[in-house]
Amino acid sequence: MILPRWWNSDSLATLTAAGWAALEDYGIRTVVDLWNESEIGADAAPRPASIETLHIPLDVSEEREFWDVWESGPQFGTPLYYRPHLERFSPERLGPLYASRGQANPEPELEAFLRERGTTAGEVILATLAALDVEEALLASGLDPADIDRLRERLLG
Repeated sequence: MILPRWWNSDSLATLTAAGWAALEDYGIRTVVDLWNESEIGADAAPRPASIETLHIPLDVSEEREFWDVWESGPQFGTPLYYRPHLERFSPERLGPLYASRGQANPEPELEAFLRERGTTAGEVILATLAALDVEEALLASGLDPADIDRLRERLLG
């Protein structure tokens, strides 16, 4: 069984040939690029043919009612922006991803399923996060307290 590998990064445009080779060695075969077209620069080194790039912009910049609020001050890019953005755009942005894979978009069926149970995906995610004890979960998965301390320092500075 081949397990999928994922990696999260900033723009890949700055990768050198060695960087692309490292991605290939790691097993990356598909890049889902969430940058807007206006944010995508020229690649510093050619992308290998073995790595497919799917451009699915995360932001729907033509949605002016939303962006007029969030682009008008320092709130853009802060955590205050994350939830409204996810609530407004995430489900509809998945359609192109499924289409690129030749799959039907399951979102309408999933939304109906959750609605029948009196909830939404957002409500379930928030309830899960509210109940999650991250440190306990990490300890249960095998990290020791020193690892967690290093992780906390790296993430929180």
